[in-house]
Amino acid sequence: MMRRPVADVARGTPANRNHSVDHTAKRKKPHRRSRFQYAGFLAVAGAVVLMVWRLASMNLMTTNSYEDEMQIATQQDPAKPSSVRTNNTRSNNNNQGAPAIRNSTTRSDVVGTKNLDMKTKIIASQALFDQGNKPEETSKGGSGSLKTEKKIEQCGIYMAPSTIPNAGIGMFTGIDRRKGDGVGFGDLVVPIFDQIYHSGQVGSTKRFLWDEYCWVADAVGMYMETSSQEEPRAASPGFGASVNCHLGLTNVKEGPTQYDAEGLIRHKDVGVGAFSGYHNRSNVASRDVPQGAELFVNYGSNYFESRFHKYGFIPYTYSYSDADVLLKKYNDTLRTPYKHILDKNTKMEQDLWAMISSGPFESRTSNALPTSFEQMELALNVGTATSFLNDTLRTMEWLEQNGRCIDHIRPGRSTIRQAGRGAFTTRFVPKGTAVSSAPLLHIPDESILFIYERIPNLQFRPNNATLLSKQLLTNYCFGHRNSTMLLSPYSYMSLFINHNSVAEKVNAKLRWVAPDDRPLSHNPDWLNYSVEELTSLYESRLMLEYVALRDIQQGEEVFIDYGPEWQAAWDAHVEAWNKLPKDPNYQGAAEWNADERPLPLANETRSVPDNVQMRCLRLIERPNYLETLKQKEHFLELEKVSSSGSWPCQVLDREINPVTNETFYTVELLIRNTTQTDDQNKTLPLSAKGTIRSAIPRSAIFFLDKPYTSDMHIPTAFRHPIMIPDEMFPDMWKNR
Repeated sequence: MMRRPVADVARGTPANRNHSVDHTAKRKKPHRRSRFQYAGFLAVAGAVVLMVWRLASMNLMTTNSYEDEMQIATQQDPAKPSSVRTNNTRSNNNNQGAPAIRNSTTRSDVVGTKNLDMKTKIIASQALFDQGNKPEETSKGGSGSLKTEKKIEQCGIYMAPSTIPNAGIGMFTGIDRRKGDGVGFGDLVVPIFDQIYHSGQVGSTKRFLWDEYCWVADAVGMYMETSSQEEPRAASPGFGASVNCHLGLTNVKEGPTQYDAEGLIRHKDVGVGAFSGYHNRSNVASRDVPQGAELFVNYGSNYFESRFHKYGFIPYTYSYSDADVLLKKYNDTLRTPYKHILDKNTKMEQDLWAMISSGPFESRTSNALPTSFEQMELALNVGTATSFLNDTLRTMEWLEQNGRCIDHIRPGRSTIRQAGRGAFTTRFVPKGTAVSSAPLLHIPDESILFIYERIPNLQFRPNNATLLSKQLLTNYCFGHRNSTMLLSPYSYMSLFINHNSVAEKVNAKLRWVAPDDRPLSHNPDWLNYSVEELTSLYESRLMLEYVALRDIQQGEEVFIDYGPEWQAAWDAHVEAWNKLPKDPNYQGAAEWNADERPLPLANETRSVPDNVQMRCLRLIERPNYLETLKQKEHFLELEKVSSSGSWPCQVLDREINPVTNETFYTVELLIRNTTQTDDQNKTLPLSAKGTIRSAIPRSAIFFLDKPYTSDMHIPTAFRHPIMIPDEMFPDMWKNR
């Protein structure tokens, strides 16, 4: 009965052909006017449905303005041995056994979001997201980034099941955060380099679960670690590996790392090269974040492009802008002109929106559209992306019941000198409390972390290549003498927990997470699988926790026992290291960056060593570079992280400002010829005219270790996994 008038009116004919119509009449009867208006509404409604379907399928904004701040890169099919892993990838992290859907939409009811009237009010007013409050002052220095000691008593970071369906665990804030606030403490970052080469042609086909979690080298500033075509990868095994991505609600921006060896000197300290110098990868709130919100970073569109088979049409950042455009067209074309009809028949519009949101054409834009009539009304007021915010909020009661507080510890310089950094409690931790929880990535064959002699111009090592060492990641893994399998934790702060050989100082121990404790990512069935069976499982389903053996006071360093085999290996390493020849004149990039003396000129006795490269920020190429250099120091630090942000350079002259006593330099940029192979060890040709710059401050000049010369590349550096106690290690995993 309702479709025929739509068709007839659309053709411009009377709705009822069996009745004569007096077209000269003044049509004063309300029911007749209402009838034709209703028919007009249906015609427009049908047209609007088709319009939205068509435009949504087209993805209005086809530009590449993805706003990728820190991109996780693409990963080629690991089954293709001829491909080079030029970039890395990210996490399945799936508790359900199905592919993780790190979708930007949540098309299902979620729990823990009831009775959030205050937060709903916040969303509707956009007070938290759009008011642009000035950031509160955060703590300075060190690795910590919580605002004050007063805040430490309140748990600031929770690990709990993600609000994104099938995405496994997520990270949640336990406190309100303003834009610009630090989020937790800075991450440790562990380089993984030349793994395809070292694995060999056969080994390179093996799946490596860290491939799903790593960040590109440029994101953390480790692009000079190697010179091969295989770009280094950055395992960020704390916040960086645990946090999820929602491109419509990104609220955390991950920054660059710092690099230092915690005062260790190569010719004096046996622990040099045994821990990563990359640390304090900062996390900053990119918008105001309410208490209980899940934290999201931007993986970059490349991550989802390369996994279309897994994630499908995940909405990108621009997809929500497209959806806003469609909503406006829907509102202007249908809702506003026919408000008098819709106000009397809400059910009709609900059905109409249900038809639109479940249209036949799937796209990134269509998946960004609100899924319910109520959400659509909210989206018209606050924007499509923000309309999904309620789905990503959890109450504190829900987080306490279903999650774990994971900011009981913070990083700092260890009380054991050779250990580098350690983990210190942020609050009093009672006996029996889980100090930290550690989801695990299983590595069935430890040989995937072996390092062999490097032979130039080969994609894969020869089978008879000499074994030299192991990847630094080995030192952060758990293992057992009777198994080839390693377990690599991606746990917030727990990788800073050190070993102590003095039994009285050990204040924590390892244990498996109880299967019925909380709905996190531990499946006890996996303890009964063989290593061979685990090889085919490409997801994270194991979890350990560090439990306090006694009351631990605030500020204490946390220690566990790495096991007698680890201690024996360390003792043997110390003995062998003491017999090695030492170079007391060695200096690396860290020493040169910390040196406050004026930089040397080419004709002076003091010179930059061969293992160190001087670099200048590329922005000094710009005509207005002097003005640009006056920007905040953090901007300059970000430029230093990326390989595209600087050029090799040399100092030609220097002068001192008589007023400020500050030294300024005249430098020449040594711009690489892009036609030659990308080997940063080669002599770089001098560039064309116009590459000499004057009045350059010291802050625009920095130093990097040349490829394969930093501490982690020392062949004799200590390598050994942390040993899991015999009583904990499953018999099914003992395969040697």
